Amino acid sequence: VSQSRYAPQAVTDTFYVAENAACATPRRYRAIVSIFPVPAIPTISTNGLPTNVCSGGNIDLTAVSATQPVTYQWSVGSTALGTNVVQNATQAGSYTVTITTAPGAGSCSRSSAPTTLNFLPPPAVPTIQSTAVGSPCSGDTVTLSTNAVENFYQWNFNGSPLVGDPLS
Repeated sequence: VSQSRYAPQAVTDTFYVAENAACATPRRYRAIVSIFPVPAIPTISTNGLPTNVCSGGNIDLTAVSATQPVTYQWSVGSTALGTNVVQNATQAGSYTVTITTAPGAGSCSRSSAPTTLNFLPPPAVPTIQSTAVGSPCSGDTVTLSTNAVENFYQWNFNGSPLVGDPLS
């Protein structure tokens, strides 16, 4: 004999079963069953930072959960990582976080969608060419150029950005 109960939300139900055998005094048994809510699906925040990171760098990933209290389990691919709300990521891969409600709340779990991080090689060190021949004199015009084509650079003079100079 079985009894089913659909519970769209957390609930504690009491079920009774009566045994009424022909040769026995009827007996009644009670079972208390708690059905716990499934936590909301967590998300991963990069705190506004891009998911492309320079090689050798790192980025903090933050688990965002509308359900509390929970425990956290981070993973990259199939490798388990830390159990804090913030995970410091230092390698490329697809990161997920699984939250689990507290044991008293049924220990139900949900996992985030993956967040993919790319660790890119640093750009090549640019070279700077000058049109100056010899030592320029005060008032001479000197044009500097760079071979940097992949990225944008800010020109600086004595450690200060050149005003009005585009990042090029």
